[in-house]
Amino acid sequence: MTAAGLPVVRERWLFGLAALGSFAVSLPRVCRELALMGDSAELVAAAHVWGVPRAPGYALWTLIGHAATKLPFGSEAFCVNLTSALFHAVAVGAVAVLGQRLARAAAGGVAAALCLTLAKSFLLGSLYAEVFPLNDALFALCLWCAVRASESEAARGWFLSLCALAGLGLAHHELYLLGLPALLVLVARPLRSALRARRVRALELGLALVVPFACCQLLLWIAAARAPIVSMNELAGAAGLWQVLTRADYGGLFGAARAASVEPAGERVGALALLLLESFGPLALALALVGTFRLLRERRSACVGLLLAVAVPGPCFAAAFRVAVEGEIPLAGFERWTTMVHPPLAVLAGVGMVALYSLVPKQLPRRRVLSLFAALLPALPLVGRAAAVDLSGDRAGGYLARDFMRGLPEGSLVLVSGDFYSGVALYACAVERRCSAVRVVAPGLLAKPWRRAQHERRYPDVPLPEGRMVLARSHELVASQLPLRPVYVVPNLFARDAELEKRFRFRPEGLLARVYPDEDAAKADTARHLALASEMAAGRGCEGCTLDPASVYRPSPHVQVLMAYSAMLENVSRLALRAGALEPGNQLRTRFRALDAAVGAQITFSSAGNP
Repeated sequence: MTAAGLPVVRERWLFGLAALGSFAVSLPRVCRELALMGDSAELVAAAHVWGVPRAPGYALWTLIGHAATKLPFGSEAFCVNLTSALFHAVAVGAVAVLGQRLARAAAGGVAAALCLTLAKSFLLGSLYAEVFPLNDALFALCLWCAVRASESEAARGWFLSLCALAGLGLAHHELYLLGLPALLVLVARPLRSALRARRVRALELGLALVVPFACCQLLLWIAAARAPIVSMNELAGAAGLWQVLTRADYGGLFGAARAASVEPAGERVGALALLLLESFGPLALALALVGTFRLLRERRSACVGLLLAVAVPGPCFAAAFRVAVEGEIPLAGFERWTTMVHPPLAVLAGVGMVALYSLVPKQLPRRRVLSLFAALLPALPLVGRAAAVDLSGDRAGGYLARDFMRGLPEGSLVLVSGDFYSGVALYACAVERRCSAVRVVAPGLLAKPWRRAQHERRYPDVPLPEGRMVLARSHELVASQLPLRPVYVVPNLFARDAELEKRFRFRPEGLLARVYPDEDAAKADTARHLALASEMAAGRGCEGCTLDPASVYRPSPHVQVLMAYSAMLENVSRLALRAGALEPGNQLRTRFRALDAAVGAQITFSSAGNP
């Protein structure tokens, strides 16, 4: 049955055309190099070596990403970035079919697909490597299967497909748990009837759920057993696997970070609302409200299911999800977590569009054809916003990854801190292969016994201080290694361990700071640092030193790249000017001031023995 005589097309054709259209929109915009957004650097490195990224391990994503690195074109980062465009294309295809089914008109599916494809946050998530697009695809497919299963008690294949996809989703990302209430509401009645009619079906559906989940865990064991350079847990026994599955290192199942935000829950919910408004626009959200009332009258269980699919992963999760949202970088990081809400909202918008169009007089000439053109209307306001979402020309992440450890002496020790620099270091080591003769250590991650054991196996020549290793003890590691090898640290480590500034001197060397035992040792190396400053001023040995801020997508975490280069250029400029090298110092000062104009003044070295 169609809605007021409006046309319906075959689901397989609608799915394919919608997915292809979404991929065609994303493909030219995908980041051609590394995108330092979210955990993308760490994930691309894990895909390259088929390793185990942060908990819960993302076994399915990592395997697919590893396969993508074998593609015969583009950089490895670009090939892995493409997987996000592909996953979101699948989600759009599922939403198109679901929108048509619930609206009972192809126009509903077209409107839903277009709204989702052009939604700002969703489109941005299609352009760089992350785990959320696969989660979105699995959730959208499950919503489709659940609606189909709810329409027929004999829909055995749809129930099996739903359970298999749910098993993959649960193994992939803990956020998928928030979609289960919606799926249970959608299938509760037919599932109960099906289980009463044939009790053995419970075992059949249980196996369909458990087997994909177990296979993903087996993939984790296989990947970890290979001891890749990216292995965020040793998976030693059941305890290690449980630690990964529950995200014990990151504050539990729904912990985004080790340090929880103190911002009120209302601020996070408000931030979510603003992001959704910016993503969909007021027209599409108003149509989603109309679609809700339409479904409430015609298909109450479907309406309740879709509302739960919006509310639980949306405002409910935002209220409980204690992560910072104030400022460009935190808000851009939070935006990644909102895309799971987009598919059900797009479906409701498609249903709402058809509900309004059904009020058009049936006597209107070519009314069936015009309905498809009317489906374009909700997406028209989104075109302008979507046009600005483009990472194809953003090379900032690639520049920083190649500059990060450029020119370090053999045998050097590099201490990193924070997800941003840790991800860059992993990418530089695993993909760029810049760590063959360099030791890279993240002191803040060594508190866990398994991490300490991993370090001792990889770097037996870099012994750790006795007792529990934390960031505030980084100076002890520096003191033990400085007589043996050159030691470098990321600048933000000085704020994490105040003893570093008190006990040592340091000089900027590229994006890192080289540590010296005293001021005399630092001054003895001044000629070399001035030579490096002259090369940098001449545009040699530093790809990102001439980075144009206008080429970096904003707002996004890529502002951190601009900030890193700004601080570096200012430190080197001050060093050169203080030593009397006026020409390179002034050239570098002009560059960092241009970056500061875009991102604000940066914190530079402050101790008396530093520039």
